[in-house]
Amino acid sequence: MTTLKQFLNLLLAVLIFSLVPIVLFIFVTSRSPMIMGIRSYVVVTGSMKPALPIGSMVFTIPKTSYKVGDIITFKRGIITVTHRIYDVRGNKFVTKGDANTAVDSQIVTASEIVGRDVAIVPFIGRLTGFIKTPFGFGLLLGIPTLLFVLFEAWQMKKEWEKIIEKRVRDNIININPFHKLKL
Repeated sequence: MTTLKQFLNLLLAVLIFSLVPIVLFIFVTSRSPMIMGIRSYVVVTGSMKPALPIGSMVFTIPKTSYKVGDIITFKRGIITVTHRIYDVRGNKFVTKGDANTAVDSQIVTASEIVGRDVAIVPFIGRLTGFIKTPFGFGLLLGIPTLLFVLFEAWQMKKEWEKIIEKRVRDNIININPFHKLKL
């Protein structure tokens, strides 16, 4: 039973301490390029199916050059778009979503490109979207942390019970005048 408890305690600790850096990395890269220029985005439309299912997370890094076939993320006003480069015209790019029948109507300039997609994690974007809500954050990180703290408190309670039990036994022996008599 103790081995199972130790295993569960270790499992909870690993879960908590491995999730925190991952969640922080995704959070930071979704807000700024401060970690080696990496940015993360969630795919919200089906324009890049099947390569990028809805809810995928893409990680981008700025590059000095881009070529036909690269999947890039670029800014279109306040909207961020992830499409494939269909044609290169000097320092301008014609893009197209894989699931779209026609190329995008607007040409993308190099200054609008956030970066080339270097890692794509299908469907994790849905989880990160959920984590960004207060309920999701509390559920994913708060509950395992709470379980870890409760488990540790329960272990401490058991240790205190052993100490108190030993003290009570020692006090009973010291009070009983007959405890040294052999009959």
